[in-house]
Amino acid sequence: MTNKANPDYRLDDWDGYLYLANQQCKAGKPKGFPTTARKWYFDKEGALTSVVDGVKKQAGIWGQPK
Repeated sequence: MTNKANPDYRLDDWDGYLYLANQQCKAGKPKGFPTTARKWYFDKEGALTSVVDGVKKQAGIWGQPK
């Protein structure tokens, strides 16, 4: 998942945090930092979901924001 303003940046999660980052950047990456884009989809509950190595990750807002 990316946007037109920053096509090199991808949505991912690492160490429990959701972020947008340039995964191709070579400078100062922590060990285990993703290097390839993850595939995301919307599941039937409306959560943004990804499955990597059999582990399901979800990012979503449930209910109305206040």
